[in-house]
Amino acid sequence: MQHLVTNWHVDRHSAGEWETIWQEMHELARQTPGFLQARLLRSVEHPGKFVVYALWASREAWDVYYGLPRMHELTHASFRLLKGPPIQEWFDVVADVAAEGVTPALPQSG
Repeated sequence: MQHLVTNWHVDRHSAGEWETIWQEMHELARQTPGFLQARLLRSVEHPGKFVVYALWASREAWDVYYGLPRMHELTHASFRLLKGPPIQEWFDVVADVAAEGVTPALPQSG
């Protein structure tokens, strides 16, 4: 499994519009083989700062998703709402800690 984290800095006045675009992006993801889950996090302290965590079966599956024509349209539509380029990185799970009796929320890399 592949863990992808993307940091977005959106103009705070456009955050709602950006969230709508994100919803459509992830509806496309849900239809793409190899997509497992996504989580959208919004900063409490800094309006307009978002982190997207996505879990994919493989980078190749993500490449198929990102190569969809509609995904390119949505990505370009989001550019005018951003205060800078998104920062995207792939991660390996190094440790997963949970309280006793609690199942960790995120699966390990495989």
